[in-house]
Amino acid sequence: MANPKRIFISHTSELYKFPDNYPFVKAAISAVNRAGHVPCDMQYFTARDRQPSEYCKERVRECDVYVGLIGFRYGSLVR
Repeated sequence: MANPKRIFISHTSELYKFPDNYPFVKAAISAVNRAGHVPCDMQYFTARDRQPSEYCKERVRECDVYVGLIGFRYGSLVR
């Protein structure tokens, strides 16, 4: 692949564990990797002094594709 894309995977924490046998987040990250692209997921973010929503928006802007995994709850609202 000539130019791998950065793929932002947005989800709530419940999808790390659901369904039990192969969680949706794990499946999405695996699919991005198999396609030769680079996943960007909040599990890789480290602690920082500023608002998590601001950092998250910056990471989304740096990515080429945004994937939203829609679950049963919602996370933090970000404008």
